[in-house]
Amino acid sequence: MKNYLIIGAIAAASFGSGIFFFNEFLINRPDAANGSSTIVRLGAQGLINPFLYAASKDSNSSFKPLKSKLNNKIKEDIQAGFSSVISVYFNDLNTGKWTGVNEDEKFAPASLLKVPTMIAYLKAAETDPAILRADLLYNGSFDGNAAEDIKPLKSIEARHAYTADDLLRFMIGYSDNNAFLILSKYIGDPAVTGVINDLNIQYPTSTPTVDFMSPKEYSRFFRVLYSSTYLTKGMSQKALELLSYSDFPQGIESGLPEGTTVAQKFGERYFTKEDGVNKELHDCGIVYHPKNPYVLCIMTKGTDIEKMTAAIHDLSAVAWQEVNSWN
Repeated sequence: MKNYLIIGAIAAASFGSGIFFFNEFLINRPDAANGSSTIVRLGAQGLINPFLYAASKDSNSSFKPLKSKLNNKIKEDIQAGFSSVISVYFNDLNTGKWTGVNEDEKFAPASLLKVPTMIAYLKAAETDPAILRADLLYNGSFDGNAAEDIKPLKSIEARHAYTADDLLRFMIGYSDNNAFLILSKYIGDPAVTGVINDLNIQYPTSTPTVDFMSPKEYSRFFRVLYSSTYLTKGMSQKALELLSYSDFPQGIESGLPEGTTVAQKFGERYFTKEDGVNKELHDCGIVYHPKNPYVLCIMTKGTDIEKMTAAIHDLSAVAWQEVNSWN
């Protein structure tokens, strides 16, 4: 009889813990209260279908104060002439909850495409480590940095050979376009677009669409790196270490307390447009707040890079101050 009671107690405890699990991890999973949460998977591979990230259509209502503050700052900066269009996406990595302002607005990713290029190499290296040891020559016949307003802190030298691993460091750590062009040619477009498509981002192929990626979409690269759901733990760590080099300290990083770790990538793009709005500047990444790490992705359109940089600084400071108030 005692054995039955023990078994009954265990069953009751298991049932109770099951209800606790259901309440805490299913009902209260990120954004489930909105009834719009879906699981995005990589696609069936034999008997498995790897998890990538949870996606929800609606922002979380608990972030209304942050959304309001971001929205007010955007209006203020646009009125002051800092930018013509500003979009921001925020994701709390502890909970998966998010908010944003104009987060679905499309932009030209520009140098932000260096991140999926890096991921493509690290993905390939998981099965073929030799790809990172390949020697690649920069013959100096082109200079992808010449037209950039924000120059790389370091760049590769003409008539020198570098391993792919070294070029990744120049491409991500210093935002060197020449390293990017060499790596892109070597691995090929299908490998890079494959990463983009795996994360459920539509990459234009048949038409020359320039603005095709939103802050909300771009955040997926950082979310899967942080969770190590696309690359192995070792490769995800390597990617985020490369991204933590300070190649754009005047962006998101400038709105944070000194010494805060940020794994980020910025991008700039120039256009010829009749309306005069001919520049785009973006900065996206993970801010490692000691208690609440978060993804922040800011994209802008305008005419003055310095003013657009100031807008990114302002929004970063607003997000940090709000997150800091939670603790």
